[in-house]
Amino acid sequence: MRVLYSYFPWQRCGDSLTGWAAPCHPDDGRIAETGEHRDLAGGYHQSCDLRKWISLEVIGLLGLTRFGQMQSPRWDNGCIAEELRWGSDYYQKLVREDGGMLDSVFIPLGWGPRDFYLSDSPPPAMWSTIRHQALLAAYFQPRDAAYSETCKQVALRVWQYMTSTKPRYEKYQAPALPPLGHDHLNSWYAGFYPGSALDLAHRLCAAVALYRVTGEPGLLEDAVQSASALVDLQVGSAGENNDVGACFWEDPARKNLVESGGYFWHSTGPLGLCELLELKPEHPDSAKWRKAVERVAQQYLNTSRRNPWGLIATRWSIQDQPVPAPGAGQSVSDLYNGGKLDLPGAAGPDRFAVYQYRSYGYNVPISAAGVFMRYAAKLTGRNEYRCVAQRQMDWILGCNPYDASAVEGVGYNQPLRGFYGEFFPPTPQIPGAVSTGLTSGSILMQNSGFANEYDMPVVGWVLWLMTEQAGSSVPQGK
Repeated sequence: MRVLYSYFPWQRCGDSLTGWAAPCHPDDGRIAETGEHRDLAGGYHQSCDLRKWISLEVIGLLGLTRFGQMQSPRWDNGCIAEELRWGSDYYQKLVREDGGMLDSVFIPLGWGPRDFYLSDSPPPAMWSTIRHQALLAAYFQPRDAAYSETCKQVALRVWQYMTSTKPRYEKYQAPALPPLGHDHLNSWYAGFYPGSALDLAHRLCAAVALYRVTGEPGLLEDAVQSASALVDLQVGSAGENNDVGACFWEDPARKNLVESGGYFWHSTGPLGLCELLELKPEHPDSAKWRKAVERVAQQYLNTSRRNPWGLIATRWSIQDQPVPAPGAGQSVSDLYNGGKLDLPGAAGPDRFAVYQYRSYGYNVPISAAGVFMRYAAKLTGRNEYRCVAQRQMDWILGCNPYDASAVEGVGYNQPLRGFYGEFFPPTPQIPGAVSTGLTSGSILMQNSGFANEYDMPVVGWVLWLMTEQAGSSVPQGK
């Protein structure tokens, strides 16, 4: 855990004494619409480039914060609190007076000031910032009451904007697209809109975290409404006899499954239901929340038993035909049949669910799924869920077909770092860095480290999973 923690101070951006490139970007940033300069220095270089994506960096900081809340290592001496405050200070700078948050796609990609935009950040950036600041308010309350209150007020301001001030928003459109890569930026956030599963999941997690530090009944009721609306989107009885019953529809139209393979679903949806069940186990709707959690946990358990590594399948989608069985001359597909879907309406063609174990960047969702399985084990008493959580961590640390650890400085045969495209200047080797995933090409020299990027979200969630598996070392009442 100490090695993974070290990734954060190494990746600091701004006037830092610990960042590998520091001091750097001290003159961030330029407001693109007006040309004015604002003090937006700080934060972190998230991955193997110099960007600090607002909607993604915070996902890793959530894991770091949970580590700080649950662990009290001898080597701390205040450095964990300092690191948490470093990330928090940057995100507080991004919050506008009205409670919305600035956006940026970090153009130009270099050592000079980057462009920021007055337009809103993607919705998950704001929901996650509420959650992050609320967790920090709880962490700092016994350590620095004044800063704790600042974090709480920032979280409340962004909450007010997202739930009252902000008009009913449309799907996110990036203010600009980088010249190299990331031309799919808008599609990353296509699943976020009012009433969608991703939006409900993020709102649920934000409301639960904020309720814990404020005790305001309205926040708890908002969490309850989000959770109940969310479980109504679970495929449920339509797929009761196969694993797809645990999946969720994207929205009430029930045409597509929620996009489950990236950063956003596994780090919020099922976990938020567990957190609410911890708070309100006696609520009238708790039985259906619990049923939804049990379906997801069983799906994870079932898919982990279908491969020798205990790996969870974390990406589900729909297609018109089932996956054909491998035959002569066919390569074995990385898609597996998950069952037929009963779609709304009697007419129309059959559609089939398929699942995948290793979609791009899968170390984030399997880490988050592992954290969920720890929560599910507490709620259900099924200890085999803890074993499944451990197998995800084992995969990341080297128990995989490549005998390769995805963590720098831990284990053996780490994949090559990405050295192509936008990864210039190259990021050095950083102890505690975690690659986004491992593939058959991860250790081939001729691939130039393709897809082996360090990334703060995965570092934070692997750290959180390790923290859960290790158990809390913080004395009760702290």
